[in-house]
Amino acid sequence: MRERLLNILYLVIQANVASSIILHPQALASKAAVLPAGKTTDDIEASRVETPFPSLAVASS
Repeated sequence: MRERLLNILYLVIQANVASSIILHPQALASKAAVLPAGKTTDDIEASRVETPFPSLAVASS
């Protein structure tokens, strides 16, 4: 029982340490979806031929 409690305590401490060092991501400048710079729709594998891939802008590099 004591070993189990020590293991739980260890996990709680590790979770607190991990959550204190993970930074909050910054908000995106744009909400629009874009392809990565240098990529085109030719680089995307379609999941269904019947459903065309939407048109997206390309991110600037």
